[in-house]
Amino acid sequence: MNAEQTNSDRSSKKARFIKLGPGKGLETRVNIAPLYLLKAGAAHTDGQYSVLEVSVNHDLPLHIHDTADELFFLLEGTLRVTFDDEQHEVGPGSFMFLPAGIPHAVKPVGETVPRLLQISVPGGFEHFIEDMVELQAKGKAMDLDSEEFREFSRKQDWTLLGSAGSADPNTDEPQAS
Repeated sequence: MNAEQTNSDRSSKKARFIKLGPGKGLETRVNIAPLYLLKAGAAHTDGQYSVLEVSVNHDLPLHIHDTADELFFLLEGTLRVTFDDEQHEVGPGSFMFLPAGIPHAVKPVGETVPRLLQISVPGGFEHFIEDMVELQAKGKAMDLDSEEFREFSRKQDWTLLGSAGSADPNTDEPQAS
């Protein structure tokens, strides 16, 4: 590699630098704030990963990602996470790695709306969120139990396994984590 290629590569990487203040996110195709703040998307990471700050104000039903791993770092609040057949209640400072191919669900617990840093590998999860927001803006509210939503989510590597009310499918007490 010659010096010109090295400088070009460095300039390209330097142009991808991101610095965001608290409560700030990158611009997206459609506004996904305030529930989601894009910190780094697939376009910024060559598709390797996406980073979002997420406010979990509703249950996320049992679902599976065929190809995407998820990593959560809980910033505030409490979550009950069902992973396969186990439940875990996690609080601020907790980290979870949810590998692709394993069913999981998320439920906010308590008075404080949980806020987390989510990393999806590979990148692109922000496009799923953008597409959902666009559908809702067109007056096509997505009923999570509808076949329309199930088809939409399958195209996005997000297969719904339970109904909208099944974020907490097991009755066992959560395991301390």
